[in-house]
Amino acid sequence: MIRITSKQHLFRRCRVAHPKGKTEYPDDTFTAEQIKVLQAEPKLTVEIVEKIEGKEEERPDLTVREIKERLEEMGIEYPPKAKKDELRKLLAEKMSGF
Repeated sequence: MIRITSKQHLFRRCRVAHPKGKTEYPDDTFTAEQIKVLQAEPKLTVEIVEKIEGKEEERPDLTVREIKERLEEMGIEYPPKAKKDELRKLLAEKMSGF
C-alpha cells in the first residue's frame, strides 16, 4: 500500500488530485517512476507500507543523515548545505539510473 500525505488540498501530481491529509492507494496505483516523482515533491510525503505476515509495516521516510549516507556509499557528491528535499530528489535521480 502507498500512503500519501498532501500539505495542500487537491494538489495535482502524476494525474491525481491529492486531498489534504493522508490517503492510501493500492500498490499498483502508481508506476515506479511515478513514485519517484511523488517522493521528490516537497508538498507530498510518501510512505510505502508493506504487509508482512498479515501485518502492515511502514518503511519510514529517510532522515537527512540516512540520505547523505546513501549518497556517500554510492560515491555521489552533494552540496554541503542542501536541504532534505534537495537531497531526496538527488538520491531518487541517482537511484533511477541503476
